[in-house]
Amino acid sequence: LGCNKIEFLGGEPLLQWDKFCKLVIRAHEKGIINIELYTNGILIDDTKIDFLKKNNIKCIIQVVKLKDNKDLLGIDKDFDYVALVQKFVRLKLNCEILLLVTNDNDMLINDYIQLFNKLCIKFRLDFIYPKPNNKYFSRKYRSLITDYKKHIIRCTPATLGILLVKNPCYYN
Repeated sequence: LGCNKIEFLGGEPLLQWDKFCKLVIRAHEKGIINIELYTNGILIDDTKIDFLKKNNIKCIIQVVKLKDNKDLLGIDKDFDYVALVQKFVRLKLNCEILLLVTNDNDMLINDYIQLFNKLCIKFRLDFIYPKPNNKYFSRKYRSLITDYKKHIIRCTPATLGILLVKNPCYYN
């Protein structure tokens, strides 16, 4: 195939669990062992954890809010991200948190970072780019976001294209 890595992202890949499993197995048959899954995590259960571990899939859990998140996630009760992350750490699964910084959570970022460090979980931050019609970006981190955008502009067109596909928040 000419590639050595596959990333599943966009929407929620776990909604199509059977297809996801078939694609992972097919990728392994073709020699592709570096597989990443971007998910909000709410559909992860023990069966999925077993499959992720057995197939050494890196799970990148996209989080906006650790608490008070039911409305954001469109579910009946708040999802316990801390319990999920603790389970991943305990089972030694390949996992990382991707925290999207918004105006709803920017005052909690330092607390989140301390928690992730305490849990010994890898994490990274991502930001919504400030645009006139975007009310969700973090005003607290606006200068950091703008400086980062300047860095992205210096990317090659091919690299920028990949960034835009992986994170549409970069669109201007």
